[in-house]
Amino acid sequence: MPRRTGRGSELWDFLLSDGNLGMAIDEVNESHHFSGKHKPNSCTAWVQETKEERIRELRQIIINGFVQKKPKVKRRWDPSAQKWRTISEPAQWPDQYVHHALIQALQPTLMRGMDPYCCGSIRGRGTRRGKEAVERWMEKDPKGTRYEFSGDVYHFYDSLKPEVVMARMRQLFKDRRVLDLIWRIVKDGVLIGAYPSQWFANTVLQPLDQLIRQSGLCAHYVRYMDNLTATGPNKRKLKKLRYLVDGWLNDHDLRLKGDWQIFRIVGKTAKKPLEAPRRGFERPKRRMPDAMGYRYGRGVHHTTKAQPSPPETGYRAIPQAERRREAGSFPHGEQHHIALRPNQALQQCEPVPDFIQGRAHFAGAKENRPGETTKGEPDMDYVFGTEGEIEVLKTKGGTHSDLTGYQQIVQEFPGEKITDNFRVVKKTGSAEDGEGNCYDWYEIDRHYRTIDKSGAVAERVGAIEAAIERGLNL
Repeated sequence: MPRRTGRGSELWDFLLSDGNLGMAIDEVNESHHFSGKHKPNSCTAWVQETKEERIRELRQIIINGFVQKKPKVKRRWDPSAQKWRTISEPAQWPDQYVHHALIQALQPTLMRGMDPYCCGSIRGRGTRRGKEAVERWMEKDPKGTRYEFSGDVYHFYDSLKPEVVMARMRQLFKDRRVLDLIWRIVKDGVLIGAYPSQWFANTVLQPLDQLIRQSGLCAHYVRYMDNLTATGPNKRKLKKLRYLVDGWLNDHDLRLKGDWQIFRIVGKTAKKPLEAPRRGFERPKRRMPDAMGYRYGRGVHHTTKAQPSPPETGYRAIPQAERRREAGSFPHGEQHHIALRPNQALQQCEPVPDFIQGRAHFAGAKENRPGETTKGEPDMDYVFGTEGEIEVLKTKGGTHSDLTGYQQIVQEFPGEKITDNFRVVKKTGSAEDGEGNCYDWYEIDRHYRTIDKSGAVAERVGAIEAAIERGLNL
């Protein structure tokens, strides 16, 4: 088997070698093989039984110009981040085998400049490596862990452009055939769920890791994918570091998420009891640092927060809401938004019931990401649902809608405001009924919803304050 060295033609020879393609097949088949009650699928069994033929076919696919199939898109709940993620699972044959063969050839070069505390999605590293490092720094270097800067890259995978990835790859590799194969994989985006994506993402951020290390503005630094954590004895230097990170990200069409923080880390202080009659101890004014799902004290660590199950939406939320509506138990005659079942919301063109109608503000689509909400089409109704594993949207109004790209819908109801953000994949159909209502159906993804009930709470607080003032004036 050719040696996996250099950046030129020898890399291409290693990529196409029988040994590398055979290792790629073994690696993919291992993840799809027997595991408890799980049995290998027909594709895995077929590839394993005809391994020699598949190696020759894989080589020919790569030489002729690899073309990716459309990935299978799913939404999965991430308990550590407590949010839904859109996962794009590539086709097993031949996509996953080509991905592994490519990364096996590129891996030594990609690892050569990897920061020692880059802990995300790298075999042999993970949250344990980063957690043990932070614990060691907190215990051995109190001065160097006096302040912390923490921040995330905003929508890292969605914002990472293929051109930025290719610019970094051209710095590391010179063989045009290897670069062409990389481009064929990333030209549709750096997708969460594809094996090469995590390697390309970490490689793009390598220069940022080196910049932070060489700046001298922090004492310790660890990164878990797009989560940056730096500690140091000087708060002013960490502020400078934040500007340095922000500038680098802006130069690469990325940006720091708005919830970045710089704060003082709690030290070893004696517990101070509260004054009588209160019981317990005073809370320290300083904070425990958090990174990789843990909060760290001097000699102790805790998980950052409970990791709940996905919020109850869709089918599980429908029966209780319907029972409340039928019993007339909504307080003060309020009408709540209830998502209809797919067979009602998507397969019928009957008028939408009164209890799901609301006044909506419509946000026009921007080029690549959601824009600001603008008022428009106030008499349009929006109903979200699912069709199998696909998320869908139905609109109803006096005219047909034409939604594309990223959208934001704000619907106002008594006591609450519901905001839906999503991306339109395609329009699947249109219809009209005898009453002049127009219906449109869309396939969507990346849908998330926020519910704001602060208005009702503020009104209730205002009513209580007014009652108290009236009582005092008697």
